[in-house]
Amino acid sequence: MTQVKGFIDADGHVVESDTELLEFLPPPYRGREDLLSFPFFPTLDGFHRQARRVADGKGRYVAKGSLREWQQFLDEDDIAWSVLYPTAGLTFGLIRDKDWACALAAGYNNYLYENFMKPEKRLKGMALIPLQSIPDAVKELRRAVQELKMVGAILPAVGLRQPFGDQRYFPVYEAAQELGALLTVHAAPTQGIGVDAFDTLIEVRTLSHGFGQMVQMNSMIYNGVFDRFPK
Repeated sequence: MTQVKGFIDADGHVVESDTELLEFLPPPYRGREDLLSFPFFPTLDGFHRQARRVADGKGRYVAKGSLREWQQFLDEDDIAWSVLYPTAGLTFGLIRDKDWACALAAGYNNYLYENFMKPEKRLKGMALIPLQSIPDAVKELRRAVQELKMVGAILPAVGLRQPFGDQRYFPVYEAAQELGALLTVHAAPTQGIGVDAFDTLIEVRTLSHGFGQMVQMNSMIYNGVFDRFPK
């Protein structure tokens, strides 16, 4: 095994820009500025994360999460490499339009590769795959890993109608196992997980990640996912 010098950041996040993503979308969406009338991704919940940080005067401020800012972070903190996830894209499971989900996944993965991974080898990408359409998800997973050299893909913990123990996802698990790719369950959105009564962000964030992951882990364990796909 290769000796790694420095730390490994397993949960880095890019700050997506719809304007930048627009140029990486496949046809017929690429360059269509009318798409900017609405956000590309659904909202996490009713809280504006950065507004809360501004009001509290706490937390590390990142303007855009540019490549230069990432390189500065890697250098200053002795990071050997960082695995990158989306921020707004954590709500990807809430998208209902299958065509848009397929296009946005491909566009995001292209954007992540060209803007971050290609110019900086210390940045590793986790792909979005359109689990709204399983055949397309398998296809995009293969493209992301084989062509874009991503290390795996994200399973959004909230939003999809079936939990991850459902057999409909088995072709994705089979492909990931064949490719030697990672699949990570990442939470963040709060819809439908029982935290709607809270009015402060800290209360919501204390529970939202854990609850979302617990639901999916429960489903995957009791439906034998890890026995069937041990790798």
